[in-house]
Amino acid sequence: MSYLGLIALLITVATAGRWFWRMWHVNIPPTPYLFAALWATGLVLGLVALYQGTGGSAASWAVGLGVVLLYLVATGAQKVDGEVIEVGDPLPAFTALDENGETFDSTLIH
Repeated sequence: MSYLGLIALLITVATAGRWFWRMWHVNIPPTPYLFAALWATGLVLGLVALYQGTGGSAASWAVGLGVVLLYLVATGAQKVDGEVIEVGDPLPAFTALDENGETFDSTLIH
């Protein structure tokens, strides 16, 4: 019996667990490349186990989780458009609609 499917699932789940633990503690790394590489590794190992016919449900779960996690990382990255507001910086000027549909102007705040 091959344990390749189980190894693929363990890599994928352990890495996802670590990612969500870091997210819970607001300690997400600036780039998700290491996590994505480990999820891709679990995905590939799961596919190999399925191709060999020895993966079973563990390999299927590893492939499914790997695809979902890689998709979420690829499409969910937050982009920074230029200027970043730091703590202590003055509030930039903007206008928006408030919950009552009235215009809010940030320059009127003292």
